[in-house]
Amino acid sequence: MSTRITEEHRLALHQLVGPGAAEALADSGLPQPPGELEALPHDQGFVARTGAREYLVAHRLGWTPDVTMPPWCFERCDRLLRLQGKTWCEVMSELCSHDMRRMSPGDWFMGSVGGVDVWLYAMGGDGDGGVLIGCDPSLGDYLRRVLDAVIADRYQRFN
Repeated sequence: MSTRITEEHRLALHQLVGPGAAEALADSGLPQPPGELEALPHDQGFVARTGAREYLVAHRLGWTPDVTMPPWCFERCDRLLRLQGKTWCEVMSELCSHDMRRMSPGDWFMGSVGGVDVWLYAMGGDGDGGVLIGCDPSLGDYLRRVLDAVIADRYQRFN
């Protein structure tokens, strides 16, 4: 499989923030990552702990919080890109100072890629499941163009 970037439209995102966020996850039957900047998968996506009392819930079925859930839950509209293929780590090495080769499926990272603040979630799969990249939607087109340019440049250099 060649390295490619695709849009991820199947995940809905919600942010749980503040006192009671962990309990709200438990009430919904979702996993609670034990440490900050850790993520745990669930049947339809993953939950990432983004702070002491902050969680990002990604759900393929468009998870909707309980109506009794406190008001610290809000929907997010991050742009979601999936970079995958056998050389996805090499593409990321040109845009990010973090060593992506150390990421295992389920790992979570917040940092900068090509000058854009992002979160990354290492995907599972057949060894080249790649990485899910989330960023502010206003920077999504820019980040997509940068990733496409690096992939095209690598293709020209190595083929």
